[in-house]
Amino acid sequence: MGFNSKFLVQNRFGVFYFQKRVPNCYLIKSPRLPKLVRLSLGTKSKKEAIKLSRLISVMWDLRAQQYFANEQSYHEGMKLFQQYLKAVVQYPKFEDISTHFFDLLDDVTSSDSRLLENAVNYHESLQIDKGNNPYANEIQQLRTMLSSSNKTNSSVNSVQLDEAFDEFISHHKTSWREDGTMESSYRVSYYPVLKSVIGESKTDEITKAHINQFIKIVLNLPANKSKMEKYRNKAMLDFLTMTVPEKDKLSPTSQEKYIRRIATFLRWLRTNDYTEIDLDLPIKGVKFAKTRSNEQRASFTKADLGKLFNSKEYSHGLHKQSAHFWVPLIGVFTGARLNEICQLLVSDIQLDEETKRWVFDINDDKKSDPNKSLKKPYHARLVPIHKKLIELGFIEFVEQQKKSKHKRLFPELPFVSNNNKYGDKLQRWFNRTYTKNCQIKTVNTSFHSLRHTVITHLVNEKKIDPNRIAIGFGQTPVGGVTQTVYTKRQSASSYFQYFDMIDFRDCIDIKKIKGWKYHQFNRS
Repeated sequence: MGFNSKFLVQNRFGVFYFQKRVPNCYLIKSPRLPKLVRLSLGTKSKKEAIKLSRLISVMWDLRAQQYFANEQSYHEGMKLFQQYLKAVVQYPKFEDISTHFFDLLDDVTSSDSRLLENAVNYHESLQIDKGNNPYANEIQQLRTMLSSSNKTNSSVNSVQLDEAFDEFISHHKTSWREDGTMESSYRVSYYPVLKSVIGESKTDEITKAHINQFIKIVLNLPANKSKMEKYRNKAMLDFLTMTVPEKDKLSPTSQEKYIRRIATFLRWLRTNDYTEIDLDLPIKGVKFAKTRSNEQRASFTKADLGKLFNSKEYSHGLHKQSAHFWVPLIGVFTGARLNEICQLLVSDIQLDEETKRWVFDINDDKKSDPNKSLKKPYHARLVPIHKKLIELGFIEFVEQQKKSKHKRLFPELPFVSNNNKYGDKLQRWFNRTYTKNCQIKTVNTSFHSLRHTVITHLVNEKKIDPNRIAIGFGQTPVGGVTQTVYTKRQSASSYFQYFDMIDFRDCIDIKKIKGWKYHQFNRS
């Protein structure tokens, strides 16, 4: 096959690429393959680009077929060989090459070593008969190009790190949820750690040593740096050498978020020619501890519940806001998520026509409140209001909020653009006032532990099949999302009975809870 100029494309910096579409037969067998394979030619000269592209096309059509099963494996092998040549230049000692290149092989595909070996054999075969190869000079030029470590290469468009980061955010934010927290998480949490290591360097000055330092800081970073006095005034670089107890560190889940998010940014730098180094390679060697979701937050014990709900705050009427009194009580008698409770509107408290019962209508109706949200759309559901909440005067409280012309049930809770949203302020207050002042000893507890406690109580103590209560708690039963979507409203009455079985009278004395009308928030 002769050279087809349609395989030659330029990026926005004028650098030429060899681009070829992956055949449909491979895409059908492996849908995750990219539709286009692109290989940077590292030049802005069209004449040179045509020459190199012709070489690549001919190499694939003739010799490469002897060593590679398809075009995708060919280009993957060539990329690995390219990385190896760069490693040889960057790390003169074999020990360093082993650490920074060979030790990272097979982390993702488990076939890197085989592909690299095929690439080496392929190049060796060309050298054996290079005297008869009409493209011997071009091969040598290609070898020179691939092994070059000159950072002034015309394919690199070096800019200040902040400039590149802002462009990265601009490119990606269109695919993020408008009411999500991705951009703020990048700007407030993830990027500042990377910036503390790299400083004011340009993108072509970033090295893998910088990334290894970033990783080391993240794995040693305290979870509440700004709140804990012993860490508050420490610079990020201090955590390269400081000893931080495991109990103070970011959770494995948070550590992985920091590192994976920055890896996305680093790959974007390489893809967009802001660096010629695959800066995300050190991250492939990081192994994260896997914590099952049901182990991330512990349930409260019966003793914990007694400390919380028969505390002086409840028994002496010390709550300064209505949300402080009601939200934990709603949590322990519904198992609802924090934000689901805190974002409730007065109109979400309804008398259900089918069951003739008072219910919480948990929804994300944007027309009533554009800031409303649910973790998943199919988490919308009806939850019956427990008789203990009614005994405590909840319906009377709702009526008072109506008379006061409040749209939201807890108007004192502001919306914050983070994961807890309307629940952010309540979550902080809960941890500060209850789990600390009440001397809760159970580790890994927070407001979300109330949800775990209720579900565990029904499954373990009341012996209820988890699938029977899944829809009522906004979970996915056996049968998957489809079953959840099509049964959540119709089956409401079928799961109401299980909420009636929530019974904590062996640890919570309702009679000791001072009526809501006599708490500080209702005295002013």
